[in-house]
Amino acid sequence: MASKRLRNREFFEPAIEAVRRQQLPPARSIALKQGVSTAADSASATAISAPTTMCCVRKRPLLAKELDLKDYDVFTGSSELSDITIVNDVDPSTSPPKDVTYTTSSIWAHKGEFKLDNKVMYLQHHGYRFHDVFVETDDSSVVYQRAIAHLVREQSSPTADGRNLASVIFYGQSGSGKTYTQEAIVELSLRDMFADNRPDCEWSLSCYEIYADKVADLLQERAPVQLRQDAAGLIHAVGGSEHKLPSVEAATALLAQASALRATEVSLRSSVFLSGI
Repeated sequence: MASKRLRNREFFEPAIEAVRRQQLPPARSIALKQGVSTAADSASATAISAPTTMCCVRKRPLLAKELDLKDYDVFTGSSELSDITIVNDVDPSTSPPKDVTYTTSSIWAHKGEFKLDNKVMYLQHHGYRFHDVFVETDDSSVVYQRAIAHLVREQSSPTADGRNLASVIFYGQSGSGKTYTQEAIVELSLRDMFADNRPDCEWSLSCYEIYADKVADLLQERAPVQLRQDAAGLIHAVGGSEHKLPSVEAATALLAQASALRATEVSLRSSVFLSGI
């Protein structure tokens, strides 16, 4: 049996769309396509000023099985850095309005609710702020250019001293698109890493799986690895292998090898960590 939210789609879906059009600033990429400047980006569509740690969110489109269930989109991405007020009640004339002010670079969740009489419907809006937000119309190259490319450039810079370490972590529930995004980001990163053909810049790759309290080397037949911290606070993978990368093709082959081992022998709940030096 369909939920009350789905059974009342004809009411909630237009109300959510009205909030998107009338009250929420558009997502950054959409605003740029429309020629509208946003507070987050007044000049460039491909770079943002990045803090030491960034937390970004990528909104995926509805899946085929969700569309088959006649589900609808209840999330809105907005990258405008401004204070906005969302009116929670769809029809303020039938119930007292309740306002929420939120400073955005955010994802908004629109929740359909019912009054105590179980007849009057209204929306609640919850905003979650992030450093950057990518909506379903942003392809992986947009995600890479805005959130990842500067990390690769810093590592391959002539002034890099090997201490400017960077990590990218993909987090989300099963089926949310982590692997889809990760594969694209790795491919784009490899292209940039080898684009300059600098003789003084050498890249290497290690590929580990961390599952529960065990660490395995996916490029060494799942050999066990011990993680140890030195006096300077750096983490070392004792027993792990390191493979020199002469080309993009060599890196792609090693990643395929690691991915195949992970996919056939371990639970999909495990995670793969890549390290480039």
